[in-house]
Amino acid sequence: MGTKLQQVVFIGSHSHEFSCIDLEVGRTIWSKQLPDRIESTAVMTDDGSMVCVGCYDGHVYFLCATTGQIRWKFDTGGEVKSWLCLDPRSKVIWVGSHGCCLYALDYLNKKVKKKLVLLIHRCPLGLKQPNLSLALQLFSNSLIRFFLQTNQALSTHSRLMITMDGLLLGNTR
Repeated sequence: MGTKLQQVVFIGSHSHEFSCIDLEVGRTIWSKQLPDRIESTAVMTDDGSMVCVGCYDGHVYFLCATTGQIRWKFDTGGEVKSWLCLDPRSKVIWVGSHGCCLYALDYLNKKVKKKLVLLIHRCPLGLKQPNLSLALQLFSNSLIRFFLQTNQALSTHSRLMITMDGLLLGNTR
C-alpha cells in the first residue's frame, strides 16, 4: 500500500515570512523568517528536495522543502523581485536581480554556473553625455522556452534574448 502524497503550497510575503502550507488541512508545516520582504516567485528543484525563493536582501535562498532549513544562499548583489526559473535539463535555477546580472545557479553543487553582466548605453535624467553606460536593473526573467533553448531577460529598459549558453541574441525592443 502506497503513501499519500502531501500537497503543499509555498508562500512568501512583505512581512519577510516564507511558509510551507498543507493544502488539505490548511496547516502551516514550517515557516522561515527571511531578512527582508519577498516578492519573487518560488520554485522547487526538479527532485523536490529544495524550494528556492528570492528576497529583497539580494539573496536567493535554497531551503529544504520538508523542514525549511536553509541549505544555501546566494548573493546576487541587488534586490530579487524576479521569477526564479528552473531548467531541469542543466539542473540550474535562472535568476535576475537589481544587481544587473543574470545568473544560472547550480543548486546541486552550490555554485554559479553562468553569470551575465548586462549593460546598456543610456543617459540618466536626460543628460547630454554620450556613451554613458548604465547597468540594466533586471527585474524579471520569464520561463525558459524549452524548444527555442532561450531565456528572456526583462529589464526596465529593454528585453534581451539570451541563449542557455549565455550568448546575447539581441535587443528585442
